[in-house]
Amino acid sequence: MSQVSYPNDDRSDQIPAPDAESKKPPYKSKRFDRVDAAIWSKNHEDGRTSYSVTFSRSYRVEHENDVPEWKRATSFDLRDVPHLRIAAEWALHELLLKTDKSSEQS
Repeated sequence: MSQVSYPNDDRSDQIPAPDAESKKPPYKSKRFDRVDAAIWSKNHEDGRTSYSVTFSRSYRVEHENDVPEWKRATSFDLRDVPHLRIAAEWALHELLLKTDKSSEQS
């Protein structure tokens, strides 16, 4: 599974799948500052594959026992918006490349 690492923190978690039941890793994922982008693939019974994109960000909650807890949100602060834009452009680029490669193989 795609591991998200945080070099200067004590956290390490995985980008959650859109379907909580699913343990399948994302097709591709990438981090842009606090914004995580993940591209998910879904295989259909008729042989088609469709893709979806999720965006999230991590934040830390301090507790009285000094043990921080990392949580994930799908809302973004103003400082995240430029990174969200770059993440969306990256996802679009990856999906367009995937589409181009699929059409070349047909």
